[in-house]
Amino acid sequence: MKIINLIIYSKTTDVYEPMFNILNELYENYKNIETYFISFEEENEKFKSEDYYIDKNLLIFKGKESLVPGVLNKTLKALSYCKDLEYDYIVRTNISTIINYDNLIKYLEKNPINFYGGGENNVLSWNGGGINDSTWYGTNFISGTSIILSRNCVNYIINNENKIIREIVDDVSLGILFREHYNNYKPETIESKYYIKTPIFINDNKVDFNRLINLLKEKKDEIIFYRNRTYNTNRKIDVINMNIIVKILLNKNNI
Repeated sequence: MKIINLIIYSKTTDVYEPMFNILNELYENYKNIETYFISFEEENEKFKSEDYYIDKNLLIFKGKESLVPGVLNKTLKALSYCKDLEYDYIVRTNISTIINYDNLIKYLEKNPINFYGGGENNVLSWNGGGINDSTWYGTNFISGTSIILSRNCVNYIINNENKIIREIVDDVSLGILFREHYNNYKPETIESKYYIKTPIFINDNKVDFNRLINLLKEKKDEIIFYRNRTYNTNRKIDVINMNIIVKILLNKNNI
């Protein structure tokens, strides 16, 4: 099975570069996974002939970084770039999510995703990210941490790009596209036991790393997605978490 791993990336905060380095350490070990970190630059002499350039596994498009519409725009540009490459699935994820591709491939071999699916299925019931009222409430969508697209789905998105609402955050906008224009398609969702959100533990306002390490070692052969996002606190904790997770996945002893 061949998978293209598209990771939303930017240099807008000081934690993203160490996250980039941590993910590179892991993903370079997968033979059938082709990884691209997708980002925007507004100006570069390399844009004279094309609106993108590649620097190792950085896929850099001409454009302006933003949440809306920036993440959606560079996702669509990356899908267009990849459309003629060899792959079975494209996974669209982000810089603070770690994916155990050995476990994902084992899962997909037994439970193939036929069109559109992923690791966390949400039902929209809140405002934000371009949602200003209840018009799109009830839309099923896969979180942008773990979107899995078949080749047919990628082709559908590219061929129907004009129907995508650019003013709404990327993952919700894709859910709306399939709801409105693909027979109200519901995402094919991977069971929640394979997805961990914010894997930190707090005791007396301190991170309990021993508890985290024990959980990760226990669940290593099961978990597919590790979502690292600490809200209302220092995101350097996410970098520490990610470093621990990758060392465990790579069987390193110096945790």
